[in-house]
Amino acid sequence: WITPEFNFTFELFGFLKPLPGEGMIYLFVALGIAGLFIALGFMYRLSSLFFFLGFSYVFLLDKSYYLNHFYMVVLVSGILVCLPANRKYSIDALLFPNIKSDWVPNWTVWLLRFQIGVVYFFGGIAKLNPDWFQGEPMRKWLAVRTDFPLIGQWFTEEWMIKIFTFGGLSLDLLAWPLLVFKRTRVFAFVIIVSFHLTNAQLFSIGIFPWMMIFITAIFFDEKYFNLSYWKNKTAYINPPNTPFKVPTWTYALLGTYVLFQVLFPLRHHLYTGNVNWTEEGHRFAWHMKLRTKSSKLDLDIKNKDTGKDYKFSYKGRLNKRQYRKMKTHPDMLRQYAHFIADEMAKKGRDVTVKAK
Repeated sequence: WITPEFNFTFELFGFLKPLPGEGMIYLFVALGIAGLFIALGFMYRLSSLFFFLGFSYVFLLDKSYYLNHFYMVVLVSGILVCLPANRKYSIDALLFPNIKSDWVPNWTVWLLRFQIGVVYFFGGIAKLNPDWFQGEPMRKWLAVRTDFPLIGQWFTEEWMIKIFTFGGLSLDLLAWPLLVFKRTRVFAFVIIVSFHLTNAQLFSIGIFPWMMIFITAIFFDEKYFNLSYWKNKTAYINPPNTPFKVPTWTYALLGTYVLFQVLFPLRHHLYTGNVNWTEEGHRFAWHMKLRTKSSKLDLDIKNKDTGKDYKFSYKGRLNKRQYRKMKTHPDMLRQYAHFIADEMAKKGRDVTVKAK
């Protein structure tokens, strides 16, 4: 964040800039502390709000760092701001006994369950394409990992490629309904844990497998997380019969959020062209592990009046990740072309910039 001169900001957020000096370092330290406070339930509301705003700010600074699990962190941290997650086993509950409670409204649990379902389901929907059914790009990914323990020796076999291809597709589409129903919940959880542990070893996908393993625990009954149940199962108090009073505006906000999460990932169907090539509507749609893209870039920079060619090195202006991502994303190429033109204009040169 400190070195690059240019950031590929998201539309509507071009005004965001990295903090000057070592400000970004201090921000990440503060985000780490806020994350710890959220886990401990200490100053929970303030900590979760700060984390949500701080992480969202970092997330929106540059498209080249976009990852679906970073987007999920933004959404889940935003949801946590609205949830009473500090009512039981927390420092806040020790400091302020009046907030302590054994129960929370049902919607607070189901909102997280819904968000997890969105990730799995749309991840599966995105795999319903001809390339995936033909085993690509899974075939290429597995071919370079024949050193994988125990099963790597079969990674070039078609039957193994089909297991990974259609196994991943089936898990994404069926994970949520299997988790919702009690009879299949444990089975689904075991499969999901195995799936994510394999992915963690096979691919470089950061925190996503671990986050999905632990957050999926929200599907299990509340009694398993209550110490009184384990101390005396026969004396365990069931949920109260009297429902929590939820304001109408809460349901309106929940409905709006749910509708957005269902419709926004489908927006690429409104655009012409293949989303995997054009990139229009690819972000924020849970299109995960669907393709491998590599590219060579040739920038043609000419003076409009004289036709003179200019060179413009990305080194010092972009880091390697930014440059690699830019080469395969048309919208980022366009942003960078405008940046080049603006930099040339500062030197009195009116240029056209074309990317091949």
